[in-house]
Amino acid sequence: MHSSNRFDGQVLVRPAQIDVYPPPRHGPQRPAVVAVRGEVDASNADEVGLAATALFDELVDVVVDLRAVSFIASRGLWILTELPLLARRHGVGCAVVASPATNRLLRIVGQHRPKWVFDTADMAVNAVAEESRTLEHLVPLRSPPAHCS
Repeated sequence: MHSSNRFDGQVLVRPAQIDVYPPPRHGPQRPAVVAVRGEVDASNADEVGLAATALFDELVDVVVDLRAVSFIASRGLWILTELPLLARRHGVGCAVVASPATNRLLRIVGQHRPKWVFDTADMAVNAVAEESRTLEHLVPLRSPPAHCS
């Protein structure tokens, strides 16, 4: 899911590249990763959200990795502030890995750093695992098998 570079006046605009890594089929349970590189702006912020929410619909925990994001416009603020709340409403965990650009955006808009935004991928993965364990007790994630009804 990525667009080609475009020339916008005198500035070369490099859109975000979005890669989705599903959770492993075998071994310990790990979240899917939505890794974003480049610049997040009004033209592509919703693409990042759609990549994550598609996984929420499949009841998959997600880490949104923004470490390689060099710029994020205010249109991308919802990825930091609202996307994990949306995940919780789906009964899954979600955390975000920050970059200097995301930290700068939060500072510019006067937004405190949400508790689900982390400096490292390991911290985010651990937080999602903990949240997932908590949500299992609060929200039935899947319908019971037919033979249990």
